[in-house]
Amino acid sequence: MTSQSPASTRAPKKQRGPLVIILIVVGVVVVIGVAIAAWKLSSSSSSSSGPPAGQTAKGLYKAWQGGNQAQAAKHASPTAVTAIFKVQPSAATGLKFDGCKATGSNAFPKTCTWSRPGGELTMTVQKQSGKATVTSVSYGPAGTTPTS
Repeated sequence: MTSQSPASTRAPKKQRGPLVIILIVVGVVVVIGVAIAAWKLSSSSSSSSGPPAGQTAKGLYKAWQGGNQAQAAKHASPTAVTAIFKVQPSAATGLKFDGCKATGSNAFPKTCTWSRPGGELTMTVQKQSGKATVTSVSYGPAGTTPTS
């Protein structure tokens, strides 16, 4: 009578094959890649897309106030640069930046405004070649709310 120990009756432990290890590594890499892509898409200021709409609009405003058309051209289309330089900076005294808002359900275009009682400067910022660019400028009386 031979007696076998319980350890010798167990099935041999299976080794993980190289394919299983490769699949696990590939799975981890895919999950990390998806997470990075989601983060980049949700990031509002990635380096490849340049500054956000508000910074672009403020850059144009500052260049205009300083009379620097070359600097303004870095933030705006030629049409927008021409339009803003038709307005004398002194005519815009007292304007305060109100912010930028998307004009629809997409992130762009955005409308950025400066206002004061009786006056409003509006810039439309769109994505052009992956970069926020002011494409139109208007200046005039501020909209009024009806009282009755």
